[in-house]
Amino acid sequence: MNHKNNIILPRLLGTIVTALVLYSCSGFLEEDTSSFLSEQVIYETDGGTESALAGVYAGMCDYEYFPSGYANLVSAASGGLFTNHSSSKDILKMEALPSNKYLNNTYEAIYKAIVRSNSLIACVQAGGASQEVKDRAEGEARLMRAICYFNLVRLVGGVPLRTLPTTSETLHMPRASVEEIYDVIISDLEQAQMLLPETNPIIGRPSRYAACALLAKVYITLAGNQENSPYWKKALDEAKKAYGKYELVPLSTLYNVSNRNTKESIIEFQLTNAGGRANYWTRMIAPAKSNHTPLATSNPYGRIRPSKYLYDSFLSQYPGDPRIDLSFIHGSYTSRDGSSVTMTYPQVDPGLSASKQAQESFPYILKFLDASYTASGSTANFIYFRYADLLLILAEAENEVNGPSGAYKYVNEVLKRARESITPAAMAPENWNGMSKEEFRERIMQERRFELLGEQHEYYDLRRRGAEYLLNYIKKHNADKNNNFNAASSSYSDVQYPETIEFATKALLLPFPQTEIDSNNMISDQDQNPGY
Repeated sequence: MNHKNNIILPRLLGTIVTALVLYSCSGFLEEDTSSFLSEQVIYETDGGTESALAGVYAGMCDYEYFPSGYANLVSAASGGLFTNHSSSKDILKMEALPSNKYLNNTYEAIYKAIVRSNSLIACVQAGGASQEVKDRAEGEARLMRAICYFNLVRLVGGVPLRTLPTTSETLHMPRASVEEIYDVIISDLEQAQMLLPETNPIIGRPSRYAACALLAKVYITLAGNQENSPYWKKALDEAKKAYGKYELVPLSTLYNVSNRNTKESIIEFQLTNAGGRANYWTRMIAPAKSNHTPLATSNPYGRIRPSKYLYDSFLSQYPGDPRIDLSFIHGSYTSRDGSSVTMTYPQVDPGLSASKQAQESFPYILKFLDASYTASGSTANFIYFRYADLLLILAEAENEVNGPSGAYKYVNEVLKRARESITPAAMAPENWNGMSKEEFRERIMQERRFELLGEQHEYYDLRRRGAEYLLNYIKKHNADKNNNFNAASSSYSDVQYPETIEFATKALLLPFPQTEIDSNNMISDQDQNPGY
């Protein structure tokens, strides 16, 4: 017996069993599964196929994936956000341990969704459902698998490339190369474009243009910081396919979580309180006992916060930008019962105790906060990709391919929406013009941090242009005049990152998860990411 399997394998096997009993073409356990519906029955009808597809989405909406674990991991590890959570301090410092539970739990949850996607992709076309339903189900499953592998490869690099229904014989696999992972992602998204309809008949489900938009993001990631990379043109071409297929909506509409699946949404996950799939974002970001959660019976944590540098640079670049008040709880907030006002960053009450001053020395995130929150999670959806993101991708790719003259129009659509988010319209942020290619390149990355604040893009955007880019950001972060590296409460001390290229290179990836190393006979500690 291989004792390595005894550590983690039962948990991973349990994950795969749960998925495969319902959704796989071939179970792998040596047991009587006659009491379960066979794959022929599941995929024989439109309804059964839809149920199998719902299982794929249930994997994407696992508690440790988009509703909670993923957001905690990617936000804390980003370098653009802050957390006071003691169990996430190693992630916050960009020194994550391979055993960190948020890393490992999220990794496993992503593979749960992959397993379910694999099963549907392998089985659906042989079933008896209508061709329209079969094609749409396969297209959506391929899009979901592409999302999962895109997240994994950007977080930890090469991973076991599982694309077929998993059996006990294929459970152990080596780490595939980053190139091999991207080949599958691109193939899945190209096929999804052909399989998905122009308009999905089910509200909240993606169309073929979502596959185009995501492929554009994949290509700008592959372009990295290489000015003449052919991927810039590929990104531009894919993004243009989706241009105009969605619409910017007023920020008051977008940020109000009761407005689900707006015209701006490209990929949005439907979350509920059923089955532990609730959205924990409000619990992570809202201040405790504040009027921002007037119905709360269990206080939120106020855990995930903007870094001072992110907030200060936003305020410095765009004073008067309405997005500042719409994105941050800053200056002050009122208690839930209305009896008191707490001053918070950037003006903290000097009469507070030293530890309380430290607690209020960071602003809070307001975006996508659910005012109907009562306890734990809420029914707010999770928006993975929206049209403003696509417009910024278009601007970035156009600048790299043709220079800034044709790129302004895309970013200016986003800025115009920001100005007009209040009445009368604000003067800031002003439209862009008169920049060099290099100036535009720097500003578009900054604009992504402002427009997409707290939407789990910071981690990826700070790394996709390479170690030098990340190091330059670290230096600016460290130099912010409002940092306090020795706060009265250590939970609220700013992080001072090492300013070396070696540190930045290591921080381009998280460590490879220990659970996979411990349970996989074809991966060992020698396969760990560099520096960990």
